[in-house]
Amino acid sequence: MLSESIAKLVQYGITTGLTPECERNYTTNLLLDVFYENDYEKPDNIEEPVNLEATLGELLDEAVKRGLIEDSIVYRDLFDTRLMNCLMPRPGQVQKEFWDKYKESPKEATDYFL
Repeated sequence: MLSESIAKLVQYGITTGLTPECERNYTTNLLLDVFYENDYEKPDNIEEPVNLEATLGELLDEAVKRGLIEDSIVYRDLFDTRLMNCLMPRPGQVQKEFWDKYKESPKEATDYFL
């Protein structure tokens, strides 16, 4: 189940543009590391659209089950932020995109950044 939930979260990141396709394996590995997991079986297919709330719920339940977090609103919220951070573009990517857009339009660059 962990492999499927991770694959769904990574697919969500790719579909929404948070994560480039070329970083699918990297992002999967980041998420596996968060769970201290070495085994991964790539699911055959992921249904789209991915339900982010349900997928995060699955992953949070797994973190509680593994003893990685306490089952409380605060710990679950902190852990889902940690999971979502694995999908986010790296700061250097954001800076490059900002300055590329800025050359064309400072307003477009600012809108992108915000």
